[in-house]
Amino acid sequence: MKIGLIFTSFPRGSETFLLSKIHGLKKSDHKVILFGRGELSDYHDELIRHPKLSNSFFIRLVQVFTSLSKLIIKNPLKSIRYLKLEKKDGVGLIESFKNLYINSHLISTNLDWIHFCFCSTVIRRENVAKAIGAKMSISLRGYDISIYPLKNRDLKIPTMIINPAIDVNHFSLEKTNDKKFNNTLKFLTVSRLHWKKGLEYTLEALSILKINGYNFHYDIIGDGPELERLKFARNQLKLNENVNFIGHLEHKKIKDFYRKSDIYLQYSIQEGFCNSLLEAQSMELICIGSNAEGLSENILNFKTGYIVEKRNPLKLYQKIKYVLNQKDEDLDKMRKNAKLHVLRNFDIKNQSQYFISFFQN
Repeated sequence: MKIGLIFTSFPRGSETFLLSKIHGLKKSDHKVILFGRGELSDYHDELIRHPKLSNSFFIRLVQVFTSLSKLIIKNPLKSIRYLKLEKKDGVGLIESFKNLYINSHLISTNLDWIHFCFCSTVIRRENVAKAIGAKMSISLRGYDISIYPLKNRDLKIPTMIINPAIDVNHFSLEKTNDKKFNNTLKFLTVSRLHWKKGLEYTLEALSILKINGYNFHYDIIGDGPELERLKFARNQLKLNENVNFIGHLEHKKIKDFYRKSDIYLQYSIQEGFCNSLLEAQSMELICIGSNAEGLSENILNFKTGYIVEKRNPLKLYQKIKYVLNQKDEDLDKMRKNAKLHVLRNFDIKNQSQYFISFFQN
């Protein structure tokens, strides 16, 4: 089959939950075409970029006229079918032609499946699949449910839950030893520097930990728009000697940081699921996450890690202190439970098979 995956922008290196889907499908006999904006340096199959309009009104008119003329001449039946479907949905004529231009690259491509990787990417593209005779599917993620308003609540469509997954063979300790906390605790977070990730609340909790006499080092791996703000917070909270912003790292290099760390923190305000938490559990770290959306499904509270109420640095501090007071044998049992939890439920090999099965059936 020829499967089109629709993104707003092509996935970044940190979005491993999307990259694993792409690479899993590529290993099958299906042809995978990505539609989006930006660049994807390590992808060697077909990339088709969304139409981009010039800022000049005159040039825009020429772009739209040229694109629509080519589309209608080469794909008259698909174009007419699309406009009829738009009319049936009550879309005005001018708006229908705008949508036809926006989707011209999709309508002119022969696809068996169109898969929208985020629910919001389907807006103004609802009729494309039917117009070109393709099947259509949508992934709903944390952003779609929590931030973008959820629409059509009573809509009944076939669904299949495919969990995020990781390479459990790669994210595994070569040698499992009973771990003990040293005098200097090592915390880790792998995350975009984005307001959703609650990193400022994490820093506030760690400042309380420092005031109470605990020694620690905290590595934050990732980049993003909040770096300057977080560095300012680090300075105000007197954590300059404790907190290190590592920046972006290749995914394969992150394993060493998991290996050297004691406790993984994911104190997000909003979170779909978080593959980094799966990697940390697989690497047998003690994991503490917030109760933001999917994290309560990712971590089994008091079995594979701990869940803390979000936006409450004092409670996060108290949970860290609680962990430090636990018996070594109880923490070792939690580490083993966490690894087994990921191995049974979030192995990338199983996820790849689920996706292939989904598109074939």
